[in-house]
Amino acid sequence: MNAELTQWHDMAAEFQSLVFAGIDKWTRAGEIVASALGVDGAPSIEEFANKAGIDVDIVRRFEQIGRQELYPALLAKGGPGAQRLAACSYREQKLYTAERLPVVVDHDGSVDTLNVALGDISASQCKQVFARDHVRGLAEQRAWMESERAKAAEKCAAEAACAEKMPWSINRGRVTFARGCELGRREITQLLLALEG
Repeated sequence: MNAELTQWHDMAAEFQSLVFAGIDKWTRAGEIVASALGVDGAPSIEEFANKAGIDVDIVRRFEQIGRQELYPALLAKGGPGAQRLAACSYREQKLYTAERLPVVVDHDGSVDTLNVALGDISASQCKQVFARDHVRGLAEQRAWMESERAKAAEKCAAEAACAEKMPWSINRGRVTFARGCELGRREITQLLLALEG
């Protein structure tokens, strides 16, 4: 069994080396696309893609690689983290494709930091870790978490205040009316919206 395990590890290492050898070629291919499309009288990207026999969306990605807008190893990564990282700077793309992402975690008031691989980061963690165009630092993540808590508390307070004003309550999709209540058009609309939400 030990020999089989060693063989499996060797095969994985060989596979990885072949994939990354291809990624090195992707950089050169991207440079060619960016160079060809950057000269006066250059063809459109669609014409270039047709001539190359490659889908235009793929050619666009290679152009981004050639202009150092997209780190090539990101094309080999999947998941929500890779998609969000692609919107960040080239430097951050390169760094966090190789390194783990710092993720702030709050355990009942005790803050801790996890280092999570790009492929393992969840969609909800992505909202915390990634701003629109950069990876949030630890302090910025903590501030984002506090902001989200405040928004949730505000929403909860607004819903509670609204519920106190309404002559009805909703529990498990069922409406219970207070005796002798009267509903106008606005209250009926709010009731329907509450049932849908």
